[in-house]
Amino acid sequence: MLRMILAVWILAAAALADQPVEVRVVNASTGAGIPGVPLKFLQSGQFVYSGATDANGRFSIEAAKEGSYTVLYEAGKFWPVHDPPTVTLQVAGGADPLRLEIEMYQSGKISGRVLDAAGKPVPNASLGLQEIMPGGGMGLGFKADEKGEYSAVTRRPGPWILTATPPPSWPQPDPPTDSPGAQPLGWTETFYPGVTSFQLAAQFVVPPGGELRNLDIKLVAVPVRRVRGVVLDASGNPVPKVSVTVDGHARPSLHQDSRSDGTFDFASVVDGECRLSATADKDGVKLRAAQWVQAKGHDLENVELRLIPPFSIQGTIVMEAPEGATAPKLPGITVRSADMFSGFDSALPGIGFFEGAADGEAGFTIKNLYPGPYQILPSPPPAPYYLDSIRFGARDAAGSNVEILPGDLPLTVTYKLNGGTVRGAVEGCAAGQVVLIPQDPALHRDGFIRRTSCGQNGRFEITAVRPGEYYGLAVAAGNPAGPRLNDFSAGPLAVEFDQNLINQSVRITVRSNEATLADLHLIK
Repeated sequence: MLRMILAVWILAAAALADQPVEVRVVNASTGAGIPGVPLKFLQSGQFVYSGATDANGRFSIEAAKEGSYTVLYEAGKFWPVHDPPTVTLQVAGGADPLRLEIEMYQSGKISGRVLDAAGKPVPNASLGLQEIMPGGGMGLGFKADEKGEYSAVTRRPGPWILTATPPPSWPQPDPPTDSPGAQPLGWTETFYPGVTSFQLAAQFVVPPGGELRNLDIKLVAVPVRRVRGVVLDASGNPVPKVSVTVDGHARPSLHQDSRSDGTFDFASVVDGECRLSATADKDGVKLRAAQWVQAKGHDLENVELRLIPPFSIQGTIVMEAPEGATAPKLPGITVRSADMFSGFDSALPGIGFFEGAADGEAGFTIKNLYPGPYQILPSPPPAPYYLDSIRFGARDAAGSNVEILPGDLPLTVTYKLNGGTVRGAVEGCAAGQVVLIPQDPALHRDGFIRRTSCGQNGRFEITAVRPGEYYGLAVAAGNPAGPRLNDFSAGPLAVEFDQNLINQSVRITVRSNEATLADLHLIK
């Protein structure tokens, strides 16, 4: 009898370790359930449950195993209140269902036309939609149709800016007739409604599920400049018959081959900043030259493009373990070219991601780099380590665009253990975010900015924080002003924060191995 009772007790205890889970995904504006939203439950790096919501926006697990889960969700016609679209779920075991409600907003839409300076529609014009958010936000590219008309879905409300450029086949604008001998004109990247400056661009917000119509953008013509130069090899000798390209942010590219004496001459470069580049093959090795130049208000002469082969950099990861403890697994290191998200072909040499390959106990090598600006992307460390510094010798390399040159001192990435903790509670925070921003602008980038979502009763805790001075912010879910950090697919990792947010922040000092209580108010 005792054995039978013990067996029944063991079975009952095992059953209590499971718990039903009921998830409902709703439209945050209407409260209606959203069908067809894919859900994935991640635990210890593995997807253990998955499925999609039914016609009423519901999804259930009959008996989820006890433990902590990260729930991932996203749907194309809706955008998540949380950013990133994840939520943590703690299954404790029991007969009562664990209920989770996830709110999402319906995507908006914009439409309009692309016109030239005379008001004529521009067929097949290229358009770009850029979200104005800390870290760059979401970027979308699309084209106008044969009538010069366009429409695009905005997955978040914004604010957004809109840009347009004509197709390469579109005729160049006529020079002014009232000014004989005036500088020839060319089309440039134009910001809505018809300006050439990012600072003057009109920003707009699309309400959830709403549509903004008649956002017509009128292309602007500006003077063109002459850019002359020469392509040289590493020894300074002219290189003939090499393809040279002039391009810029979202502008149509210009191409020509260098002459027999290595020279090139572009007669119609749009006024402003542009990028000159050249590539060549020599004995199976890709040679490259590239530089940004200013052709604003004047012609450029004697520009030198010097072709060089790729090079490698060495580095070390410093990650000390406490005495007697097992050394942690070292994080990975990646560098990304700053040109990667500027509209340039990612297949070109020196543009893209470059992974560090281990070459010793804590050393690594990154190959196939060319001189230019890069972003150094250390992987997040295991708890309780934090990222402390990124350096080439004594030179700080934590910024978003770090110039990497042949012969640079080894790269050293240092992680430390003596981080502080910041904890507190924010009234009414619900699904909002708490963000710690270093007061040092050089550290306004992923890896040094820390964030978390508010838990039950608005409580939050961020551990392993790099000691220093911070701005503390609590931002309501869905607030367009809320800080968003990019993933690797969305542009620069440096983050520029609205000064209005900074003005509403709380100054926080984080000390080594100490906990700091922070009283934050919610920015709605």
